[in-house]
This record gives sequence, C-alpha cells and structure tokens, in this order.
Amino acid sequence: MKSVFVAFLLALTFFCYAQERPEEESVLRAYGDEDAYQVYDAVLPATREMNQQKGSTLLIQQETQPLITASDCSRPTDNYVNIAPAFDQYREVNKKPLSLQSKFKLDRPYELKPTAYFPKSYSRVPLHYLTLSAVGFNESRTVAVFYVSDHCPSCGSGQLYAAQKKNGKWEPMTWLNECGWIS
Repeated sequence: MKSVFVAFLLALTFFCYAQERPEEESVLRAYGDEDAYQVYDAVLPATREMNQQKGSTLLIQQETQPLITASDCSRPTDNYVNIAPAFDQYREVNKKPLSLQSKFKLDRPYELKPTAYFPKSYSRVPLHYLTLSAVGFNESRTVAVFYVSDHCPSCGSGQLYAAQKKNGKWEPMTWLNECGWIS
C-alpha cells in the first residue's frame, strides 16, 4: 500500500510539472538586436505615430507586435526591390513576439509596459501608446523594415517603415506601401 501511495505521489508530481511546462515556454525571448534599436532610434522620431504623443512620456508596449499578418501586404517590387529581402526577414522574425528592452535612445522619456497593461479592445483606448514589430533586415544588414502602430483615445494608425544604413548611420527611407491604416 505504501509503494502504491509513493507511486501515486510521483505520478501526481510529474503530471503537475508537465502541466507547468507550457507556461515556461510562453516566456518571451528578450529582443536584444542592437541594430534594431538603432533603426528604431533613427526612424521613430520622424513617424506620424510617435509625433501624435507630444510632450509626454512615450508609452511603448513591451511585446513586439507586427502588422496583423505581413501576408496582408504585398512583397515590395519594382522601385523598392532593395526592400524586399528585409521585408521577407521581417515576416520571419515576427512569427513570435519578442520582449523589447530598455535600449532606445530617443529624445524623450519612454516606458515599456506589458501587453496586459493596455486595453484589449481598440475601440475605447483610454491612453496613448505605441506598438512596434521586430525589425527585419536584408542579408548585409543595410536595409531594415519594421511596423509601428499608434493607439489613442480618438485616433490610431499603423504603418510599415523602412530604413537604410548610409555611412554607418541609419536613415529613414521613402517607401510608398499599402500596408498601413488610419482611424
């Protein structure tokens, strides 16, 4: 009887441990790509989304969030062929959310907040915040693509942005794409 009880406890312990494993796997991987933060720092100040939040501490959702699905957008072609490889990598790197780190060097204060901090519905957002995707790069890491969305009480927008590294410095690129929204 004693051995049956011990076997039962061991089985119960194993079962409980196995049930906890998926939660451990759901912990987001830290997003530490230094080039990505340089791209954010170079492009964000010029975006409509960041400029909607003037004069206050910028709130940024800590978990990356791409455009609903990058498949909603066409792969860049013609004049934007140099963006296409970065766009492809953007799709790949954004398959799972990542955890942004406090590595931004913006010209204003910011706070990273977990997704749970923000309302689940976009219809009545009581505060202003940004969500960012992870950054996709071309193979030589000289062209980058990422998504920014702005959520606010009476407005919202989202857009894919591109940047190019020139003389060791990231600069926004002009890219007319149909992968954005405004409300």
